Amino acid sequence: MSEQNQPKKQDYSCYDKMSTEELEEILHLDFLASEDGESDLDAILYISDLLAQRTQLSNTEAAWEQFQTEYRPYADGQSLYEFDCDRETSEKEPISTVPTPCRRRRVVYLRRVGVLVAALIACMLGGVVMAQAMGLNFFHVLAQWTDETFQFVNATSTASQTRTEMSQELQFFLQELEMEELFPTWYPDEFTPREPRVQENHSSTTVSVAFIGDNRSFSVRIMRYFIPVGDKVIFEKDETPVELYEHNGRDFYLLSNLDTMTATTYDGEFMVTIGGELTREEIIAIIDSIHGSQAMQNREQMSEQLELEGQLLYYPPDLDGFYLVDTDFSIRSTDEACWIEGYENGDQFLGFQVLQHKQPTSVVHEKDDGPVEEYEYHGVIHYLFTNNQSMNATWMIENVEYTLWLVNWERDLRELIRQIYYQQDYEQMQKRLLQENQILSLPQIPDGLNLTQSYFYLDSTLDESTFFVCYEQGEQHILYQVVQHRTVSSTSVYEKYNTPVEEYTYGNITYCIFENLDSTTVAWMVDNVEYALIVADGTADVKELIQSLY
Repeated sequence: MSEQNQPKKQDYSCYDKMSTEELEEILHLDFLASEDGESDLDAILYISDLLAQRTQLSNTEAAWEQFQTEYRPYADGQSLYEFDCDRETSEKEPISTVPTPCRRRRVVYLRRVGVLVAALIACMLGGVVMAQAMGLNFFHVLAQWTDETFQFVNATSTASQTRTEMSQELQFFLQELEMEELFPTWYPDEFTPREPRVQENHSSTTVSVAFIGDNRSFSVRIMRYFIPVGDKVIFEKDETPVELYEHNGRDFYLLSNLDTMTATTYDGEFMVTIGGELTREEIIAIIDSIHGSQAMQNREQMSEQLELEGQLLYYPPDLDGFYLVDTDFSIRSTDEACWIEGYENGDQFLGFQVLQHKQPTSVVHEKDDGPVEEYEYHGVIHYLFTNNQSMNATWMIENVEYTLWLVNWERDLRELIRQIYYQQDYEQMQKRLLQENQILSLPQIPDGLNLTQSYFYLDSTLDESTFFVCYEQGEQHILYQVVQHRTVSSTSVYEKYNTPVEEYTYGNITYCIFENLDSTTVAWMVDNVEYALIVADGTADVKELIQSLY
């Protein structure tokens, strides 16, 4: 056969650069697709062989067996996994790329997973570098990495100036799945998106879109969990430090693996992963094109307005059972910025307003004939009063007026105010530590203890920062303090009984445990950061608190 008549051999070497996770995803998507004849069998076999080599299978028969069992969940046209929604589907019905979710849920924006913060201490193992200095929020992240793996337990692209917008068909498709606000609206113009693929089971819905370029590719995957994820999601990475990049209130973790880049974020309900043969500039530009929820955009705009005057934005934490029902941001004719949010939980309502005054004004709040209570906290006087069925609180921080109004509120209004300040105190300390590639870890506080005090203090003379928080219930209490030192001479001195100090090693850190009066103190150092736990007798086991840091 002449050279001109020989079929051109397809080059599949681009798959060599992809991570194992990306290759597995391609196989899953191929066999989840409808029988439309688009499958490239040679490519599938090439990928299967690559996976077999990476997992060191002894022969091709073993590789094929793994392929059949692990990467073909719809063998012979029938799901190997049975869920409630599967029983309602005819056995002869073809698998469709059009989603038919097993169940629907209201999207809960700004949701955080409280237990996630404590696990962040593991981030020290791989190192963190700052990608954006301001606006970090660590109340919805669970991230953990080593030198080889990463897991979950406004930049401008210089590669291409042509913006390729998301098609209306794809936009409508994502709207049906309530994922539109999480999907990028821009990608480099050399890429062409493939048809979106959907995978559903009893616990999650996954949407994946592959983007194919001239000699490279990448994919965008959004997983929505109806129940919290229990299994670990692992991403391969090389020795390059994980980079943290914040966008619209979401923390994206950027990790490299040879010639590929991956960015991922997880808030307890949605996990977004962007990965493939992309430069850092391209992947950040793709992230920046994610518009996010309108609520998050409004919050960011208010925060930016206050930052112009060197002020911080305080706002309520996410509360279990409450979901967002209203949000608005506006700049009035007087150049005053106003931000409003409203949340509901059954017949309970929480409203919150922040108003930035530019000139002396008098805001009138309606109230009934009940008394006004003055509650001083964080050096600020908060005025608490009622108005028929609602409880109200208003206070001023410089020229910024804050207002809370709550209907059928069943909790302590003062504790909610304390939580508002605690959130900002924590974030300020976290930012300071991140500047030195350190992470602020938090112990898991036992149920029943209530937040009673917190503060963040920056000593501008020594450039040292301190974070303190206290939880109490009756005689029980837990105090937690973190101090970022600049000199060894500034470390703390603790009082103790004339009893031996126990040295307890956990996670490659030595903790000094000693008694004093009716409490137990634990003190330890991580680089130049000093940590201390003071636990009243009978409140909690100090070693369990130490272990909860991981």
